[in-house]
Amino acid sequence: MFIWPVHLDKLGFKAFEEPSTSDMTKSLGEGWIKDGFTRIAEWVRPERGIREKQVSDYYKALLRKMDSDNSGDLSGAELRLAVNYAELDVRDIAARMVVRHDSEWFGGSSHHRWRTFLQQLDPLCVSYVRQWFDDMEWMSKVDGFKSGEPVWHMHPVTFLDAINDHGICACNRDITIEELQKIAQGVNIDTLKSYLDGLNAGFKRFEITKCRDKAHFLAQVLHESGNFRFTKEINGERASYQPWYGRGLIQITLQTNYDSYGCYIGEDVSSSDSARDKLTVLPHSVLSAFWFFKVHKSLDILSGDDGFNKITAVINGGFNGYDDRLNIFNKAVKSLHAEHLNKKNEAGTYPFTISEIYNSKIYSFGWGLWHDPGSRRQGTEKNKDKALAGYKRAKELINANPFPARQAHRKIYGVEYQEVLNYIDGRITALEVS
Repeated sequence: MFIWPVHLDKLGFKAFEEPSTSDMTKSLGEGWIKDGFTRIAEWVRPERGIREKQVSDYYKALLRKMDSDNSGDLSGAELRLAVNYAELDVRDIAARMVVRHDSEWFGGSSHHRWRTFLQQLDPLCVSYVRQWFDDMEWMSKVDGFKSGEPVWHMHPVTFLDAINDHGICACNRDITIEELQKIAQGVNIDTLKSYLDGLNAGFKRFEITKCRDKAHFLAQVLHESGNFRFTKEINGERASYQPWYGRGLIQITLQTNYDSYGCYIGEDVSSSDSARDKLTVLPHSVLSAFWFFKVHKSLDILSGDDGFNKITAVINGGFNGYDDRLNIFNKAVKSLHAEHLNKKNEAGTYPFTISEIYNSKIYSFGWGLWHDPGSRRQGTEKNKDKALAGYKRAKELINANPFPARQAHRKIYGVEYQEVLNYIDGRITALEVS
């Protein structure tokens, strides 16, 4: 399978190229080294935690010192310092550099490239180094390498694992039945096959092309539908808002949403139970989910920013099933090889303080409520510290921007606007003394 260079960057690799040199003592002046450290400084994202921020800041500082006169040359001391420090959190980044340069595996100790190098070497080491060069030399005997031209160097395990058929991310291609099986584990293969074509067609039609965006979409629809088991809200006929209860893979509810989807799709899905039930079967069970995700709520914008917490809050209104959605999402990321587009996920979780919901008084309140050990809300772990973080942030935001007085009796998560602060204060006090 030919992947170079079209898929290289998509797979998380960065290529650098350096012309051949006649003197290996000048190899530290190769431009790819400086480019490589620039790549590391950019690749390590500060928003992913203080440790990574320290690494990123270090490399930015190192870059300023590495070539202070802009000569393109690097000292051996500076390079050794950089390599030693690279033990911190950047092994994977270094392993994903693909560099074209001269190889010590061509020509042996007699090659003219090594003449100056060997002359400058401590006489006690010369015989050992010559023997090492000769023992390692093999390229001149292999077709394709005999010319002695610079060759591409890469970490063999990392590179080969990434380019096998199961290692290419799902950007700009169909997802496979094998990938879907790894995400929707335990689901009958025939069920998965019945949805696969519709999902791939939907990704194309609604221009959801990136692998991580697909992971976000699949995490939500698989939870909402119970892994494709339900396309109609359980006991929906008894709901206060029937007959406009949830239908489709993403459980669209309320008449305005049915009408909006029908207008978009150009088909009657509102006039009767049989019309509404179109959303329970293909193709509308899938199309309605894509419409809701991409057109109605523009969640592709949030997924492009890796905004899992906000996507969940928008779809659910709160955080019901949050842990299950996250579990599915992490499986999808692994199956679709979407790790390289990560922006906010830290060790499989999405921290509250760096997510979009942190700036929403309603969703911050919800984050506190769902994690509150004293709350009956289900779908998240019960965690005192997370609950306090949500409540305190909600209080801060409400004090800065109170709910409108004219809407005092409007409710959020069952609590009237005028009582939210009192409720929050009570829960903070109770949690802090528990």
